[in-house]
Amino acid sequence: MVATRNADLTIRFLDISVQLLIPKPPHPFTSAFPRTLPLLSIDVLALAGLPEIAAHLSSGFDEKARIIDVQLAVESLEVGLVLSGGEVLVYRMADHQGVTVRQLPDKRLVSLEHAPVADGLRFKPYFLITAESAVTAFAISDVGEHSGRTYEVYLFITCSR
Repeated sequence: MVATRNADLTIRFLDISVQLLIPKPPHPFTSAFPRTLPLLSIDVLALAGLPEIAAHLSSGFDEKARIIDVQLAVESLEVGLVLSGGEVLVYRMADHQGVTVRQLPDKRLVSLEHAPVADGLRFKPYFLITAESAVTAFAISDVGEHSGRTYEVYLFITCSR
């Protein structure tokens, strides 16, 4: 699987499995390569209209923002991404349960669990880490399996001052 970060503030996933290149007689190639996985798409710009997000983003966000880095935690299937303004967004697989707005204990964290996503999309916004300065290093890590296949995910972020 390949994740692409795009100028329109979307992340798209592509299947690059070798099985897609194996011909199935009598048809030489029956599937596109790479195969797009549109249900896994993420549209960061869709969040810009939420009032709690707009308060934490710089003015002119939709014209100036870029996705600097994208990483996928393979076991938990959470996606972390860094924006050019220093914001960090985390998405996770949608559970399709209604969640109300909640305050997180740290003022730099903004819960996005209540944010709506387009029907059929699998990734849902989880939370935003507001920017204090530019992010110079970013990593997302799965730590291991616990009972019930629950994984702990850690973010490692280094910022410049």
